Amino acid sequence: MSAAPLFVDTPLPSPITEFVVQITSNLDGQGHYASGTGVIVAPYLAFAALHVLQEHWMRHHSAQLPMAGEAVGRFSFVLAQLVENSLNLWTVTRLWATPNTDIVVVRLTPYSEGAANYKFRHLRIDLMPPAVGERIHAFGYSESLIASSGPKELTLQQRPSTTHGDVVEVHHRLRDEVKMPFPCFRTNARFDGGMSGGPVFNDSGKLCGLVCSSYPPFMPDEDHASYAVSLWPAMGIPIDLNRVGHPPGVRYPLFDLVRDNILVAENADRVTVGPLEEPGAPTVSFRVPPDRTDGSPI
Repeated sequence: MSAAPLFVDTPLPSPITEFVVQITSNLDGQGHYASGTGVIVAPYLAFAALHVLQEHWMRHHSAQLPMAGEAVGRFSFVLAQLVENSLNLWTVTRLWATPNTDIVVVRLTPYSEGAANYKFRHLRIDLMPPAVGERIHAFGYSESLIASSGPKELTLQQRPSTTHGDVVEVHHRLRDEVKMPFPCFRTNARFDGGMSGGPVFNDSGKLCGLVCSSYPPFMPDEDHASYAVSLWPAMGIPIDLNRVGHPPGVRYPLFDLVRDNILVAENADRVTVGPLEEPGAPTVSFRVPPDRTDGSPI
């Protein structure tokens, strides 16, 4: 019999926060705003939810977030990483995204002494979505408040939350054409708004998705209907991260970082990434085990 969904506050310090970042933003050092969560997946790289970054950008600029390129102008994303009792600050200097997934890849640049001295640890990733009935565990900052007393002096109040639940259904192609037109899976775990972009782990402790959205129950005996975005479509995001032995400024799929073991991912052999053509992202496909298919084309 499956365990019941569970949503709890996470006591700090906690080991999970080393891999997680709180997303904040400001314009000219003013109007600091904290909302959303991200997860560090490799040295100087993190995944976040595209819709969260769009919300931040729209709040300050009243315009759509550029889909790729350098962070320019007076706007700043500042990501806060809690390592034991120390807060490391990172700025986002590059971001890469496609319309094919709610995942955005961001380039982290140290903004505090702690970040500059931080030694990265690899997070284990599984590109296979969890199966129906599998237990999942997610983390995020469900409520946050931020105040600034100087350029790098931030007071951040957070509510770190951990949630547990079971996978109810998996959409290998999309859930719908409007709200979630990308691969994702539904769980009865409770996801609160600020948790968007936070890590979702399978029962083996590997990152298998990101918090995407949630619908609260209508009746007391109903569960939450929460959605996590699957990871494998992100392998086709075109990036131009400079790497040793590769010419600068040349775009390539994120999947190349898996081939170079910069991203450590299981079930990568099930992912096929097509050639990178201008403009747009390459075609990405995923070979689903026969016992996990939902009947829709991949």
